[in-house]
Amino acid sequence: MKGLEVISSGLMTTIQDLGRRGWTQIGVPVSGAADPFSAALANFLLGKDINSPVLECTLSGPKLKLLIDQQ
Repeated sequence: MKGLEVISSGLMTTIQDLGRRGWTQIGVPVSGAADPFSAALANFLLGKDINSPVLECTLSGPKLKLLIDQQ
């Protein structure tokens, strides 16, 4: 795969990881995915580190085009 083209971002699509735990004492909010279990599971099923970023889609998802090398 060469990349990903975003045709339409959807209503509320964001890129999220599992957040920043352990930093609240210095004022950094945890933030991260709204559904951390699903984000971690998606990464696990793809064989990636569970804290890798994921696309989080709310209400309507994005329209994406995968750019691949033709062989």
